[in-house]
Amino acid sequence: MRKKLLILSLLFLISVILTGCLPPEPNNDPTITSTPITTASVGTTYTYNVDATDTDEDILTYTLTNPPTGMIIHPSTGLISWTPTEEGDYSVTVKVSDGKSTDTQRFTITVSLDAIISKRVVVWELFEGPACSRCKAVHPDIIRLREEYGFDELLILEEYGWDTSTYTGWGVNDAASRYMDYLDYVGLDKSGYPDAYFNGINQTVHWEERGYINYKSAIEKELAKPVKVAISATYSVTGLAINISGNITNISSDTLSKIVIGAMVYEDSVYSEYHRYNVDHVVRDIITYQESGEIIDVFVPGESYQFSLTSSSLSNVYSMNNIHVVVYVQAINSATREILQSLYVDKLVVSVKCQMQGISCKLQY
Repeated sequence: MRKKLLILSLLFLISVILTGCLPPEPNNDPTITSTPITTASVGTTYTYNVDATDTDEDILTYTLTNPPTGMIIHPSTGLISWTPTEEGDYSVTVKVSDGKSTDTQRFTITVSLDAIISKRVVVWELFEGPACSRCKAVHPDIIRLREEYGFDELLILEEYGWDTSTYTGWGVNDAASRYMDYLDYVGLDKSGYPDAYFNGINQTVHWEERGYINYKSAIEKELAKPVKVAISATYSVTGLAINISGNITNISSDTLSKIVIGAMVYEDSVYSEYHRYNVDHVVRDIITYQESGEIIDVFVPGESYQFSLTSSSLSNVYSMNNIHVVVYVQAINSATREILQSLYVDKLVVSVKCQMQGISCKLQY
C-alpha cells in the first residue's frame, strides 16, 4: 500500500514538473500612493504626477474617467496636465491598472483666478547685424540690465535679419520682416544698428541714442504700465523643433481686439567671430501669427484662450541645450504694434517612473 502511494505521489510530481500546473500565485493589487494637488488657477498649467506601486512589478497603466475638458494623463508615467479656463470645482477620477486589477483615486480641484494676476513684462527687441561695430559698445549695457531685471520683468531678444558675405548663419528672414515692419511705422530714416524697441514700438532707442541710461528709461516706462493679459505656457523639444502650448487670459476691464500670439526661440552662448566673444539672446526663429494662425479678433474681459505653437526646424542652432523660449501677445493693429504681455517659458518637465528590483525611481528631463 505504501509503495502504491509513493508511486502515485511520484507520478503526480512528475506531471506537475512536466506541465507546470502549479496553482498560480495570487495577484497583488496596484496602489496609488501620491497625494493629489487640489488647487489650480485659471490660465496656469496644472500638473499632478500620480504615483503608484505594485509589489508584483507589473507594468502599470494610468487613465482618467470623465476628466474636465482639456485634462490629459500620460498612460505610462501618470503625469496629469491641464490648463483650466474657468473658475469652479472639478471632479477628477484616476485609475491605475496592472492588467488584472485596479486602484482608484477621486479628488476635486478648486480653480480660482487669484494667482494669474502678474506684473507687466518688457520685451526688448534689439536689432543688430553680425558685423555691427556700434553693437559692441552696448554689449556691457545689455549684460548690466539683464543682471538688474529678472525674466519676470525683462526679456531681451537680439534679432539679426541679414548675414554678410563674411559672417553667415545669423540672419533670420522673420527678423528682417519684423524690422522692416517697425521701420514702416517709425520711418526709414531711423534705421541703423543697434536699434532698440520695447514692447513693440511703445518705446524706441535708435542707434544714435544708444546706451544704458536711455535703455533703462524705456524699460521703466513700460514696467509702470498696467498689465492686461496673463500668459501661462510650457514647451517641449522634439528633435530640432519646439512645441509650445499654453493659455492667455484677458485680466483687464478692456475688450482687446486683433490680438495675436507669437513666440521667439533664442540661443545663448553663440560665438561671434567679428566681436570675438559669446553673444546671448540670439533669435533663431520667430513663430509668427501668420504661421500659427493664433489670432483673436475680439478678446473680452475674463475670456481665456488656449494656444499651440510649433517652431520651424532649428537647424541654425549650435546647441539645443542653450535655447530659450519667449511667448508674447501683441496687438497688431495698434498704433505702436504694442506687445501687451510676454512670458519666459519654462521647459516642460516630464517625469518617467521606473522600477528596478522593486525600487521605485523617477527620471526627469
